[in-house]
Amino acid sequence: MHLKISGRDLELTSGLRKYTVAKLERVLRRFDNVTEVKVLLSVDDYRQTIQCAEVYVQMNGRGVFAESSNEDLYVAIDSLAEKLERQAVPHDTRAQASHRDAVTFRSMSMALLAKF
Repeated sequence: MHLKISGRDLELTSGLRKYTVAKLERVLRRFDNVTEVKVLLSVDDYRQTIQCAEVYVQMNGRGVFAESSNEDLYVAIDSLAEKLERQAVPHDTRAQASHRDAVTFRSMSMALLAKF
């Protein structure tokens, strides 16, 4: 997995980088086959007090995007992690449902073959 953290109109400190990595590592364990993660931390151009956090997670054949903004960048990162976690739940259930459907189809086809 390739992780790229960049900042626009703001200085990325090592503490901010470590905090972002720690929050995203916990959430990214729920996604399968993550190939690349791009994080952009920025200050809003029009309202200088609002700070934004965006993340794009690239998986095999699929991408997930989330963004959050707040006056405090650490709160924006927390909110971003929560949004990613909510998007991971449907991803997990789809993967489980797909696996469950494949097993059911296989067992039905084997039962049909056994009759002949």
